[in-house]
Amino acid sequence: MRADSELEKLMLDLKLDWVERKESLPKDKDKIYQAICAFMNDMPAHGHSGVLFIGVDDQGKPTELPISDELLSTMAQMRSDGSLQPIPDLEVQPRTLQGCRVAVMEVHPVSHPPARYRGQTWIRVGPTRALASINQERRLTEKRVSAAQTFDQQPCLRYSISDLHLSPFREEYLARVMSPEVLTENNRTVQQQLASLRFFDLRHGVPTYAGLIVFGLDPLNFMPGAYVQVVRYGGASVSDDVVEPLPKFEFENAYVRRD
Repeated sequence: MRADSELEKLMLDLKLDWVERKESLPKDKDKIYQAICAFMNDMPAHGHSGVLFIGVDDQGKPTELPISDELLSTMAQMRSDGSLQPIPDLEVQPRTLQGCRVAVMEVHPVSHPPARYRGQTWIRVGPTRALASINQERRLTEKRVSAAQTFDQQPCLRYSISDLHLSPFREEYLARVMSPEVLTENNRTVQQQLASLRFFDLRHGVPTYAGLIVFGLDPLNFMPGAYVQVVRYGGASVSDDVVEPLPKFEFENAYVRRD
């Protein structure tokens, strides 16, 4: 969960659409469930968790609500009572912010939306919650499809294009997979060239795992213990006999070493 200093800033920033405040935990907890569902769906595509404060008014000021174990337990039980599908990934903690105790719930977005509360899809629309329209449901479903990529096609969010060794890509790889005529007429950026071969994710602006495995300066930094297993078959099908079993290749210092 975020540090107290960051939470205090979020508590006072009334413009954020991924922060919600409640003076107390209401008996009718529908609005809390709806907020959790909306944070799970992350319709604005922030890519990070939403934060719900209990014991804070609409102006971001603590209400001095007693933060009891019962209140925290009630908030935590919202995770697994079956009202929200899929089960949310959330954290609940008491924190001391601006000198007062408040309850903080941090809700992480789901990788395969849409999430639903009692069969309904809730999203954030500016600073408020709303039921998703048909088009918004479709957009969430498209996010689900795009998330169902194989591991090598997924973006590696901790890294950037500066973590790739681009010279072999430009000087060797492209010449092998693209015709000279295409390369001569190609005015695309290197990011676009990488993306066309699934080595880069343009939406997130980061390399894919395939890009880091093939061209990464230090593959083991993002995938400890990684190796490449090579097998040679006697024909064009994996059902053909193995001609020559080869040892695995291990990454070392941005190069491949054969044991």
